[in-house]
Amino acid sequence: MGKKRTKWFLGLVTLIAGCLLFVAGAALDDLMRFASEPTVHIPTTVEVRAKPLYRDREFPVEIRPWLQARVSAEVPGRILETLAKPGQSLNKGDAILRLDDGTARIALDLAIARHMETSRLLVETERLLKSNAVPQSAYDAALEQVRTSRLELDAARDTFEKHTIRAPFTGILDGILVNTGDSVKPGDPIARVVDLGKLRAYVDITESDLSAFQRGSRIPLKLNSFAITGLEGRVEYVSRSADPSTGLFRVESIIDNEESQLPGGITATAEVRVLAYPRGPVVPAEAVEFSIGDAVVFKERSGKHVPALIQVGPEIDGLFPVLSGLSEGEKIVIH
Repeated sequence: MGKKRTKWFLGLVTLIAGCLLFVAGAALDDLMRFASEPTVHIPTTVEVRAKPLYRDREFPVEIRPWLQARVSAEVPGRILETLAKPGQSLNKGDAILRLDDGTARIALDLAIARHMETSRLLVETERLLKSNAVPQSAYDAALEQVRTSRLELDAARDTFEKHTIRAPFTGILDGILVNTGDSVKPGDPIARVVDLGKLRAYVDITESDLSAFQRGSRIPLKLNSFAITGLEGRVEYVSRSADPSTGLFRVESIIDNEESQLPGGITATAEVRVLAYPRGPVVPAEAVEFSIGDAVVFKERSGKHVPALIQVGPEIDGLFPVLSGLSEGEKIVIH
């Protein structure tokens, strides 16, 4: 009796397991068949909108010091000594180097002595004039001598001062172009001075990009040789006319560089979002089909999908600008 029950129980278990396997196999077949069938897309109707389209553009940038000067000799002479070193910070008027000023010093001393003498004679002549000991013409002549000696003194002092080469503005001594003992003449370059507290960034743009460079706007800059992020230039000036030879407009921006971290003369890239197409009809990229170079959309007319040829510009952010063939407010179908 026990053996019969056992066989009966085993048979029941086997039957149930077989049923489960059959059901699972059928479900798997249905799932595989569903996955192999093509996805059915339900057409969607959209209305043609009008909007401007923008795109990101890169512009080459030239970065220069805020101020830069090549200091030249104003008088002839021999380089006597260097008073500053390249890379040194300078205030306006700080001495950079000195020319041999021996002759100029003698001329200045003589001019000082002459002016003192003419001034003494003027005082004496004025005293005599008051006592009617000399005529007015004698006083006038003495006064003229004082004026002449004063002009000669100013010229001698100016010549003497020019033997010391000084910084024309506050900045950094970028280089000394002569050596001690060299002879120079007026106009010979002697040193370079730069102000790097701020930098000037120059960009040349076309007429169509002018709207992206408004005065006061900030332009992201990516340096070509320095791993510095977050750098920006503030647009200070946009030229009022295009360069006759290139047809481009020059934009000048200012970069804060308080610690003089960046040098002048480097290059960068400006990353700017510019207007690609003014406000006009646009369509989603998935609504456009291309056939042998022609762009085709399907217009919805009385419940029907009617193909229509259109002209479009390059795709921007998933949208095509419509150049012709569609108007704002028309309905098209996305299949």
